[in-house]
Order: sequence, then structure tokens, then C-alpha cells
Amino acid sequence: ALFAMKSDAGSHGDHTDAGRTPLRIVARAALRKVYRRTGALPPAQPVVLLLSGYAAKCRFLAGILSRYSKKVIALHPCVAQRGPDEILDLADGAGYMLEFVIPLVDSAIDVSEVLNHRLGRPSGDPATSSLRHDKFEQQEALRRSGLPAAAQCLTADVACAAEFA
Repeated sequence: ALFAMKSDAGSHGDHTDAGRTPLRIVARAALRKVYRRTGALPPAQPVVLLLSGYAAKCRFLAGILSRYSKKVIALHPCVAQRGPDEILDLADGAGYMLEFVIPLVDSAIDVSEVLNHRLGRPSGDPATSSLRHDKFEQQEALRRSGLPAAAQCLTADVACAAEFA
């Protein structure tokens, strides 16, 4: 299923806003699907979603993807914080059907991997996405594997940070 009643990664999908609960999102998607099948709404257009705040990069990639007959839409990565269900609802409500999601910033990796996983597209495992954008976690994964890693300290305590330095 493209929409999930439970979160696929972290707290994505767990919303308290009465209009944005996963159940309401699924209901809206189901209604739009019925309306599209009956002709009350036009068919959804397949698109590639770019998550980026840099318009020039999006235009460049859209030009490349257009050579493969792919329509591209872009959303600011702040939208990714709303979770995969919200992104699907937003795209579906605008008449788009996501084919693939490309994160162009680290903050959008988690959501893009969940969406690509739901779409059946190649992507990293959503459960390990933090290893692809969290530099601290990358070093800790190396250390857990027995490989040499940079010494590091994660703390909010000034005295601890001063002692580490």
C-alpha cells in the first residue's frame, strides 16, 4: 500500500491534526481514485518527485529526465518533515502519481526511501536510512563493525564537550 496506517520510519505519519490523520488521508486518496475512474477527475499524471530547495538543480535534472519522457515536480525538503503520507496526499490531490522520489538533500532521505520502498522502486532500506545522512551514525557503524573510525562525542553538555576536545 502506498499509504500506511502506521509509520514506516520514525514518527512520519503520526499526526494529530484532525484533517491530516492517516485514516483521513487514505479516505481522500480512495475517493479521488473513484472519481478518476468515473471520469469526475482527470487521470493522475505520473511524475518524478525531486525534494530540493535549489531551483537551478531541479531545472537541470528535469531537463535530463525529460529526455526519458519523465515529467518532474519539485517540493522543498521542508515538506518531507510532514511525512510520506502527507507527501502522497499532496501529490495525489494535485493530480500526480509518484513514480520515483529523488532526495537532493540529506534531510529528505528518510521520507524518499519510505516512498520509494512503497512504490516498489530501488532504494535503501528505510530502517537504515540514518546511516546514509547522519555522519555521527556512519562513524559509529564503522566502529561497531570493528573498523577504525574518527573519535567523536555526541553531547549537549558543555563540560563533556570541553573534556573531549
